[in-house]
Amino acid sequence: MKGLFRTSVLKIEIGGQTGKIGGMTMGLGIIGGSVGVAAGSVALHITGAYHVSVLIVVGVCVFGAVVSAFAKRPKFDGKVFE
Repeated sequence: MKGLFRTSVLKIEIGGQTGKIGGMTMGLGIIGGSVGVAAGSVALHITGAYHVSVLIVVGVCVFGAVVSAFAKRPKFDGKVFE
């Protein structure tokens, strides 16, 4: 049964960092999603319109694009499962 679900995508190992990066991404996504919902709810409650809530989403998207543009990519060490 070993390797039953292995595909060509899973044959590449990225230096043992995959689990750490995946966990960090999931954690940040959950926290960011919760904070985003709270901020949008507060903005909607205060203003009574969705304009500010949409502007908050746009601001976060622009911030994420700027951060990802300057983020350092992980190095690929060339290990491949056999």
